[in-house]
Amino acid sequence: MLPSHVRPFITPSVRRVYIDGPAQSQTLQQELSAAQNEVKILTQESAQLRTSYASKKRKFEEAERGWKDKHDQLTMSYSAKKLELKQLSQEMTKRNQDLAVTARLQTNELARIRRERAAWIQKYGEVKTKIKNDVRRKTPNYGRTDTSLYRAPW
Repeated sequence: MLPSHVRPFITPSVRRVYIDGPAQSQTLQQELSAAQNEVKILTQESAQLRTSYASKKRKFEEAERGWKDKHDQLTMSYSAKKLELKQLSQEMTKRNQDLAVTARLQTNELARIRRERAAWIQKYGEVKTKIKNDVRRKTPNYGRTDTSLYRAPW
């Protein structure tokens, strides 16, 4: 039949079956019923965990949607405020530039007015001195010491 060197690698088609006695079968029955009870308990726990997980998952998804909506609202609000701030900043920069130009013009105008005032004061002094000298030459003193009567009114 089969050569002897191949026989250990071939398994026989029929195997021996050992049947246990009644004492061992009782223990196996108890182990089987304990395993069935454990399977039953684990199945119930698994069902409870699935329902609990589903409700918690639903709550989490609702909360996540709420957070996303709030985040989107805050992002939009932030973008609007940022744009408004940029516009206000540009407006303030323009106003600052306008005020600087106005201040420069007013400073120049003030300097011109001061120069004009100084020129008028100088002219006034010259005219006053001229009138004073003219009044002295034309009006005789006749021995009076008080010349305030002959001064120009201005």
